[in-house]
Amino acid sequence: MVYGAKLKIEDGAQVQLGQVLVEWDPYTFAILTEIGGMIQFKVLQEGITLNEEVDEVTGLSRLVVAEAADEKRQPAIVIKGAKGNKRYLMPSRAHLMAFTGSYHDTTLNTAENRGSEGYGL
Repeated sequence: MVYGAKLKIEDGAQVQLGQVLVEWDPYTFAILTEIGGMIQFKVLQEGITLNEEVDEVTGLSRLVVAEAADEKRQPAIVIKGAKGNKRYLMPSRAHLMAFTGSYHDTTLNTAENRGSEGYGL
């Protein structure tokens, strides 16, 4: 089973032939954090290191990390937990799936890459 997959059955449940057991998006990559806690973004500034893009097919908008012009100001996610903080860098073209102030456990689906360029998390 891949990280970030959603289990569609309960432990010990009977299954039928052809039943869907697990779902996942092959273009989404989860960040597995060492701690759970509150999310805070660093160096994500709309129009500079963060852009809103609209999907032409669905019409839905997403926040996308832009290429950092200054290597010293790399966009990041900070997880603020009870036992300390942990920082994770965000690659350019990552699509944000979490927001500042939201809580997560230790699996965080925060970004995806739907193109041939850039990287996902």
